[in-house]
Order: sequence, then structure tokens, then C-alpha cells
Amino acid sequence: MSAVGIYADDVYKIFDENGRVQFSQFPPYKGAEKVKLTSSEKNPPSANKNSSASLQERQSKYSDYLQSERLERKEKREQAKQEKAKAISKCNSVSAELSDMNQGGILYYDLDENGKRVYIDESRVEAKKNQLRLYLDKNC
Repeated sequence: MSAVGIYADDVYKIFDENGRVQFSQFPPYKGAEKVKLTSSEKNPPSANKNSSASLQERQSKYSDYLQSERLERKEKREQAKQEKAKAISKCNSVSAELSDMNQGGILYYDLDENGKRVYIDESRVEAKKNQLRLYLDKNC
């Protein structure tokens, strides 16, 4: 655990090029985020009566803060992973549907309000193929 911020007036959170969090007491550069510390976290141990306990308390709070940051990043990675898997599945489904439609010789239909088949003419089939191609070009 780093001790940055235990004695610093200002603490800055910076994400490095690998996405890891870095903390600094120096003025930020582009992309740094200022971290708010409570007044008790800013006071050095000499200003407190029980400096050892106060230092441990601040270190504990700082450790908890870092842990919560790690958990938040982990949750975001998991969510992104699930969204990517969903997108890949959708792309595979659309690709398979387009492949089937390109086979030809199949009659396509919709169901009307009575549940009866209404066959789709070739122009609407081509329009549907174009929609599928556009989706694949844009999203896959």
C-alpha cells in the first residue's frame, strides 16, 4: 500500500496507460482526478493526540477506498465482458440468418392478425437482407 495521501493536502487519482490507478500529491496533468479526503485524513499524526491509532485509521480508510476502487473496476470489466458476449451472439445470429436467406429457394412469410401465413415478395426479402448486411457492417 502506498502512503501517498496520508500527509498530503491534495491527492490526485490518475489512470496510467495500462488502466491502473496511480495516486499522487502533485498537481494533476490531463486525465487526473482530484480525490477528496476528509479533514481528519489530511492532518498529520503529530496534530492528533493518539498519532499511531490515527495513522492506522487513515491507512485503513485509504485501504478501504482502494479496495472499493478495485471492486468497481472489476464490476465494470465483467459488465463489458457480458455485453461483448451478447454482441457476438447477436452478430452470429444475424450472420446465420443472412446466410440462410442467401441460400435461396425458401419462401418467407409473416403471420397476419388471424395467424395465417402471408408470403413475402422478393423485394421485401431483399430489403430484409440489406437490413441484415447493414447491421453486420455497423456492429460486427
